[in-house]
Amino acid sequence: MQNSDMMKRPLIEVSLGGTPAEKYPSQFTLATRMGFHATEARLLYPSDSATGIPGDEITVSLVSDGESDLYFSGVVYSAATYGKFRELLLADSYKKLCETTFAAAYRKENASSILDDILSTAGIGGRSVTCPDVKLARFSTRTIPARLCIDLLVDALKEHGKEGLVWFFDEKDTFHFGALADTGKNEGETEQFETGKNITRAGSGWIETLPRPIRHSREITVNGKTLLTIRTDLKVSRSKSRLVLYPLETAL
Repeated sequence: MQNSDMMKRPLIEVSLGGTPAEKYPSQFTLATRMGFHATEARLLYPSDSATGIPGDEITVSLVSDGESDLYFSGVVYSAATYGKFRELLLADSYKKLCETTFAAAYRKENASSILDDILSTAGIGGRSVTCPDVKLARFSTRTIPARLCIDLLVDALKEHGKEGLVWFFDEKDTFHFGALADTGKNEGETEQFETGKNITRAGSGWIETLPRPIRHSREITVNGKTLLTIRTDLKVSRSKSRLVLYPLETAL
């Protein structure tokens, strides 16, 4: 039998342009993957709701036991009504890197300066960056989306022996760039999960628990063993709330 802690359901708290949304959503889903730049986030409202229009700034938090945890920051990417629901697809600042074009033409320039130019052009604010101290003899591209420029920069750094570099945005919409040993991971305390206590279900390579503010590349412990999340799938609704974590053994 599940204990009382396992049965508690969090409340979804949505803010649009800094103002709490008038209507309560029917569902919130969030999926993150290690190695993927984009985060998949979606809100469902009743079809008669007019909540959210494309371009609205949005934050989504979950409230449980009087404590509020931030899960997503970004903008409403699209809004459409399908049957009984109004669906809001959400996007973080990865959207800016897709919509901004950039043409690189550098000679004997530090990789960190190139990355800074790309991010500044795209209007990326918050950053947590650890860029290798490498001067590139040449780095040039045609006019392409800024996100591809960053990928090409990562490839150029690989040629200089700098492996394991990743980039993504976190729940605060902060841009991360680096390796797992530094800023190439999501930050947070190591949370502990135990069978019969806060693990509701488990299978080969995954565990299910109640919602927690955990994304990919977070260290957790499962029955005393330290693991690293490589994928997370969150679903919060009126009828069921759960977080599925896909961890692997960490070398950190």
